[in-house]
Amino acid sequence: MSATGSSNLIGIVVLCTSLSATAVARAADGDGSLPGWAVSSVSAKDRGAKSRLNKVVTLSETAAFTLAPGESIDPTIEAAGFHATFTTDLHVARRGKYRFTIVGGGGIGSVSDRDSPGTARFSTGFSTNLPGDLSGSTEWVAFEPGSVRVVVSFERNGDAQARLRLDWEMQGENGAGFAREPIPSTVTTVPKEMREPVDLSLAERRGRVLLTELGCVNCHAASGAAATLVERRPPIALERVALRARREWLARWIADPQACNPGVGMPALLAGDGAPQDVASLVELFESLAPAPAPASATGPTEIAVDPSLAERGRTLFHEYGCVVCHGPFESPQAAYAEPAFPNEMPSAPPLVPFGDLKEKWRIDELAAFLRDPKAVRTHGRMPDLALSEPDALAIAHYLATKFGAPAAAPAAAPAAAPVDPARIEAGKALFNRVGCAACHTVSAEIPPLAPAGVKPLESLDPSRGCLA
Repeated sequence: MSATGSSNLIGIVVLCTSLSATAVARAADGDGSLPGWAVSSVSAKDRGAKSRLNKVVTLSETAAFTLAPGESIDPTIEAAGFHATFTTDLHVARRGKYRFTIVGGGGIGSVSDRDSPGTARFSTGFSTNLPGDLSGSTEWVAFEPGSVRVVVSFERNGDAQARLRLDWEMQGENGAGFAREPIPSTVTTVPKEMREPVDLSLAERRGRVLLTELGCVNCHAASGAAATLVERRPPIALERVALRARREWLARWIADPQACNPGVGMPALLAGDGAPQDVASLVELFESLAPAPAPASATGPTEIAVDPSLAERGRTLFHEYGCVVCHGPFESPQAAYAEPAFPNEMPSAPPLVPFGDLKEKWRIDELAAFLRDPKAVRTHGRMPDLALSEPDALAIAHYLATKFGAPAAAPAAAPAAAPVDPARIEAGKALFNRVGCAACHTVSAEIPPLAPAGVKPLESLDPSRGCLA
């Protein structure tokens, strides 16, 4: 990796996140401290007088790792022969004697206390070329309540399998003490003098994730280091979008995605006096390409009325399958499980993943199909396949419909659909490619994924304009 490519990537990933470094990091303690260890890593060739220029500093919850052959501790550091240093201020809550044990293989590891320059209060380590674990334990060291600097170093031998872990224990006296265990992140703090580079690395890391999650490189070509570190987001399938979403919602979403879901990654691509006609052309394109519903209906997809008995079963399944963990509850545990001993309060924290407008975006049968196979629609999505049976998925879809709204009974016959205009369909296909829809979506084999012409490459983006603005 060239130094130029690396610096370009750093600039891109930092400007592509609108959150501050501390906001994207794990939540800091009330005093502003950041739990964990600062990790400084350098490649074998960069160790020496100028190693500071190419050092990577980031955050780790623990002083531990397991690396497969050829795998590196950081994607920008070469795997063979790297050197890593984990540094933390360890918070000792109780007076007593403590001992540290460092375990690992595939290199040279050590742990020491650097509070007193020149003389460490404790030190031990291991040295082995073998992947199998060796260990070293310090003497018992007396600590008063307070903070102590702990430094763990590891130098890899070659690029074979490597492991590292730091444990500690407290000598039992008068009922105190605990057995050997890994040091929890709750008692470690990133040193203040290392906080700035750690915060910067967290912002870079978050920016790198966003570059893929938001599909930036689908439109803006990446080069150099960015091309090897940032993946192109798989396209979202729209083949059935006209079956699962209502026409009115599709039109609103295409015209102004941010108004429908503030903060969504999709930008508004249509503007000017011709925008309403362009929206209509895309909606007709989606309707023409969607598979015909069964049984085929001249009036479009058939609405399914909510079945109260299915919805009641779905209410139970929504909690049993764990949907509530990410999407949040609609009712208290007491109400959801009909158990008087459970809490009757709703959680104050907002859900991690809000549902959005399910009423207009999803028909019940299509929502059930999505729940059974989320990756069929959102190939890049985080929602896991929960191996739902068809009846269970349908029950959960009916339950969600009771919360967001759906027809209470089968709807009356709708008026006949307007005749399909081939010219409008062709206009929709041309527009789909021209404005960039095809960079992030697929609708049929005849419209392959295609980045729009004339867009700037990733390293030339201006944070004050376009999507970044």
